[in-house]
Amino acid sequence: VVDGIEYLLQSIAPYRKKDPETEEECETLENIFDALAASLFSCSLNVQPFLDAQGIELMLRCLREKVHAGGGALRVLNYVLSGNSSNG
Repeated sequence: VVDGIEYLLQSIAPYRKKDPETEEECETLENIFDALAASLFSCSLNVQPFLDAQGIELMLRCLREKVHAGGGALRVLNYVLSGNSSNG
């Protein structure tokens, strides 16, 4: 069974080494990053599945490759590493 966090990460994975080809793909990728960041920020229970699915590693790969996904990856890392433990 694939959970929501893993599904979002799987949707981002193809863009870790390449940029979106169309404006629609670009917008979809940004929306996926927004959804992932919001889910991590709004509920601390989502952080562990993110870590278990190697989410930090994927975000770092997006940053290292200097592709369009890097901006969204940085935003997600900010949320997950901020440790907003008051939510959840």
